[in-house]
Amino acid sequence: MRTIWTLLACLALTPVAAGCGGMSAEYCDRACDCTECSEREYDECLATYDGAIDQADIYGCDVEFEDAHLCVIDNNTCNLDVFLPELECADEFQDLDECIDRGSSLR
Repeated sequence: MRTIWTLLACLALTPVAAGCGGMSAEYCDRACDCTECSEREYDECLATYDGAIDQADIYGCDVEFEDAHLCVIDNNTCNLDVFLPELECADEFQDLDECIDRGSSLR
């Protein structure tokens, strides 16, 4: 469960989270449109999100990551220059976290 909330925190609290081209750029474009991040912050966003995608891939959780990603893209808000995914994505993040936990020897 901690992995999911860590990922959610990364996605929600920082405009610094990216992924493999399409998903990373999609997320970071939305986050940075909201927060007006610098080019460096955008690059950091891409690198962080890429890392999250790689982690999901390592544990065989690509589908769960994509579900969480799509939920965030479809259900985000920009309020006072803060990019926040909706809480309605909690189920998707929980599914991703459980998938990663199943694949990890660190429990």
